[in-house]
Amino acid sequence: PPPERHRWFRAPHADASPEMWRVLQRYSFTNVLCDVFANDTVISDPEFIAQTLLSLLHREGGSIVVIHVPERGFREHNLRALHMFLQ
Repeated sequence: PPPERHRWFRAPHADASPEMWRVLQRYSFTNVLCDVFANDTVISDPEFIAQTLLSLLHREGGSIVVIHVPERGFREHNLRALHMFLQ
């Protein structure tokens, strides 16, 4: 049999409204939280972010990591942090 397909969604600020829950159910999404959060909205040191994320990972069982998407002129430090994290 083919592997089971999972459809994951993370509600903004981990807050899903009743309407959002109905849509998630309708389209077979599972609302997930994270166990490793970069706190990159207040920390801008990419080395600190990457090292902290790496230290919090559950290497045997896996982790769900949240790091915000970098944009030109906004959270650009996350691009370097993400690069270091993935190395």
